[in-house]
Amino acid sequence: MIHRTDLRKVRQMEYFQVMATIKRFLEAENLTELELERLKPEFDTALEELDKALKGLKKSEYTEVISEFDHKRDLFLTSFIDQCNLYLHFPTEEVAQAAKKVSLIIEKYGKNPQTRPLQEETGIIVSLLQDLQASELKQAVEKIRATEWIEALRVANDNFIVTYERRIEEQGVVKSGEAKEKREEMQKIFVKVCKRINALAEINGEAKYLNIINNINQTVKKALS
Repeated sequence: MIHRTDLRKVRQMEYFQVMATIKRFLEAENLTELELERLKPEFDTALEELDKALKGLKKSEYTEVISEFDHKRDLFLTSFIDQCNLYLHFPTEEVAQAAKKVSLIIEKYGKNPQTRPLQEETGIIVSLLQDLQASELKQAVEKIRATEWIEALRVANDNFIVTYERRIEEQGVVKSGEAKEKREEMQKIFVKVCKRINALAEINGEAKYLNIINNINQTVKKALS
């Protein structure tokens, strides 16, 4: 079962990342088979509205710096992906297999992740870096000589997050409490989805919903840790 849905302690940008991650998890499932297809449009709309509210920030002294860090992380992310693709057909089988392992992780996040909305891209990079911390994948990254790209990506993304949060704090989040309102709407539909999953798991058996349940539980746990 999905155990926790209370995310009030999670900061605004990280909250968006959590919801964007859960959106990707939902898209990876057969929602018709799980009887969740009717809730997905509501979830997507709420997330889009929250994204728009967060973009309502006025330009500040941080805007240019944010753009610079975003450009850097785009460069490092695409370079890392290119490096992985380059080694897929490496003549040494062990190295080629390492590239394939890393490539499978990258594919989880879809094509051209650097073109996603800022907050969603941040969430993708955070999740990707966490995935690559696994011992086997760490070794694979070393074999394709991509460790420095990963470290550069981590630094650029961390700098982006810090600067973006400072801009949010400077602006008092968003005019007229719009972001707070949109977050509350997002939270309502998130709780609705979780309750629906738990109810259906009770009726149809948990095995059918285990993948989405585990993914949501792990994502929420990371956000609250």
